[in-house]
Amino acid sequence: MNHSAGDQSPKFTFCDDDGRAKIEEYVPTTKFRPGDQAYFCVRGTEIREGPYTVSSVPTVRKYTLSLANGQPVKDGNVVEEEDLERVENTQSMG
Repeated sequence: MNHSAGDQSPKFTFCDDDGRAKIEEYVPTTKFRPGDQAYFCVRGTEIREGPYTVSSVPTVRKYTLSLANGQPVKDGNVVEEEDLERVENTQSMG
């Protein structure tokens, strides 16, 4: 069977359980969790806002952000994972 690189087929994992084949659905994961720090990157520019705190993950790869005091940013609107950049921990050890 020939598949193109842009194949949009669902992703499945084939497992063998008790001698019977079954298909388990691939569950996409999120890059951030509530409490993580992230910058909001404005598309098409080099502007980076924040850092902000990820306050919730309403759906896969979508987030709401807040300031450190809990105040929502972006009017509480959901932002896409592709618009966020993780804040790396810059504290030195010792």
